[in-house]
Amino acid sequence: MLTFEQENFPGAGSINYLNRYWTTGSALENVGFPEWRGNMTLAYEWKRWNAAIAWNYVDGYDEDVNQSNYEDPDIRKVSAYNTFDLRIGYKVPRVEVDLAFGINNVFNEKPPLVQSSFENNYDRSVGDIRGRMWFVSASKTF
Repeated sequence: MLTFEQENFPGAGSINYLNRYWTTGSALENVGFPEWRGNMTLAYEWKRWNAAIAWNYVDGYDEDVNQSNYEDPDIRKVSAYNTFDLRIGYKVPRVEVDLAFGINNVFNEKPPLVQSSFENNYDRSVGDIRGRMWFVSASKTF
């Protein structure tokens, strides 16, 4: 995201939401708007097997702990957040069913602390408090 400015009501003046976390009471409350966010996936297929690794990145951003609309010089920096996901799959012969096993957030990274967050002290738009998650899937195309 390159810019994110908004006027909350006519005549109020423009507010820069980019690279900041906004708490309860703001027009866009309890959500952070990091400047950079990205995903990169490396996938490989061989015969009936497939595998993938993914890197998920969310840039750090500012948090106004005192809720002073970023006028207070005591602004806290929320750290960047990185996670890695793994997946391996196999296409079963004859029935042509795709089976997969995977792990999201392999290293069980905790989302960064956001002190002014409404609940759990983290930003739900950036990270998942559940941490590492395993999954199994089966799918068939008709």
